[in-house]
Amino acid sequence: MRTLLARYATVRIEHAHRSTPASQRKLADVTYTLCVTTGARSIGDALAAADAVLAQSQRLGDAPVAPVAPVAPVAPVAPTEPGPARAA
Repeated sequence: MRTLLARYATVRIEHAHRSTPASQRKLADVTYTLCVTTGARSIGDALAAADAVLAQSQRLGDAPVAPVAPVAPVAPVAPTEPGPARAA
């Protein structure tokens, strides 16, 4: 979960810094993955669920984790549909 949250933060920062179609796709993909992983329908709910998972993990005695910092809301991003396979 920590790795996924770190990936989301990195991609979101990259997209905010330099918005391109590729960064938009990356953000959509990691947003979708985070939502599916947490069973949430919005990124806000997914981040809250991830925070709860990490808090529960810490209470159960797993390695200490830093709290997930709140992330400013971004405009919703629709997941991208996978395109047809491309020949290498």
